[in-house]
Amino acid sequence: MLERAQHWVNEPPARREKIRQRIAAWQAMTPAERQQARANERMFRQLSPEQRARLHETFERFQQLPPEQRQQLMQKWHSLPPAQRRQWIMKHGG
Repeated sequence: MLERAQHWVNEPPARREKIRQRIAAWQAMTPAERQQARANERMFRQLSPEQRARLHETFERFQQLPPEQRQQLMQKWHSLPPAQRRQWIMKHGG
């Protein structure tokens, strides 16, 4: 615990704020959302470094879209069955 505290103090303020935001987002999640986030993380870790980089680039492009377009894509994404989501990730992340 002391090691984490020391690490925290050494982080730049912008990084500490980002960490605070992620903790708050995690705490706001329902148990089902947390379970899905863990499953997504496990799937992400199974990707090759190249696949992870491509997926990260895709996400960065997504973040640049207007909010309305992001919302439309998210609705479409959530309407896909999990198997189709995995296929998309493998195709666009790999």
